[in-house]
Amino acid sequence: MKAPLCLLIATIGSFVIADPAEKAAGTGLSFKGPIGLQMYSLRFYTGTDALAKIDKARELGFRAIEGGAPNRMPAPEFLKMLEQRGMKLVSTGSDYARLKNDPDSVVAQAKALGAKYVMCSWIPHDKGKFSEKHAREAAQVFNAAGEKFRGAGITFTYHCHGYEFQPHGDGTLFDLIVQETKPEFVSFEIDVFWAAQGGADPAKLIEKHGSRFKLMHVKDLRKGAAINLTGTAPDEDSVVVGEGQINWPAVLKAAQTAGVEYYFTGAQRLDANPYRSRSKAYSILGFLAERRFGRYKVFLNAENLTGVRQTTHDPLVRPAQAIDGRWTVDAWAPLDGRTFNFGVRAAF
Repeated sequence: MKAPLCLLIATIGSFVIADPAEKAAGTGLSFKGPIGLQMYSLRFYTGTDALAKIDKARELGFRAIEGGAPNRMPAPEFLKMLEQRGMKLVSTGSDYARLKNDPDSVVAQAKALGAKYVMCSWIPHDKGKFSEKHAREAAQVFNAAGEKFRGAGITFTYHCHGYEFQPHGDGTLFDLIVQETKPEFVSFEIDVFWAAQGGADPAKLIEKHGSRFKLMHVKDLRKGAAINLTGTAPDEDSVVVGEGQINWPAVLKAAQTAGVEYYFTGAQRLDANPYRSRSKAYSILGFLAERRFGRYKVFLNAENLTGVRQTTHDPLVRPAQAIDGRWTVDAWAPLDGRTFNFGVRAAF
């Protein structure tokens, strides 16, 4: 699924990457983080080598990431590359089958990467048919794997994906998973977008399960988006943080009270991005030039000759409020109505 990373970074950029050389992302006046980048957000960014995505994350101001070694690069080599860039891998992922059938290999991989957390983001099931049986079986798998992770000093987390929030008893199947897993072995990563997309109130969900949540994906859901229980959503339902329906002050307050340990910015799609610098079509057919002048950034891009871009639908002046209350304002316009774009960004 595609994802709007530039605008996501823009909305939090005035406190996330105002001075990346001096302080880490997520150390603003109100939001303290710590915050990292979910590398899945850069899946459409194509660079010249295997570490291009890491370099891009660093360029954006991030020093912590959730992801894994690129292109099967040996863990020691990858860690050396991160260290040279002043970065670290905080969390990595595992698919359900490996957790079930070979958890020791996942533990070994996580240890080799120096990860503090391992997360699983999907429980296999037929679309729209996640059941109590799936939830209970997953709880058993998570408990068994989680015990091994704990023995290695690693925290295992399950990342919610929307389909778990169908009613069950006095709560939901997500509540059942929480109840059936042992707190000492299993924690959770709340993806705010998917929790809301599945019909849950993210703030109340965090308040309900408190310290079981150790990680968060900071992502927003379009106002008026249809709710479903499939774990899938149309691209247009993913919007810039602060422009959707999420009550961020309530969510972040609940997260702070619960003791959430790490926040990862991420996004589901890129096509709402006025720079469009990370789509496959752009990478093949376009270029981006930009320059900073204090709080202002001027950019010029020529891209998307295939007509995929939705330039004519984007506002020419776009203010966006960050979740700490600060603002950025984009003023931009198409030079030829489609292929070339020029703009100025100001942060306040």
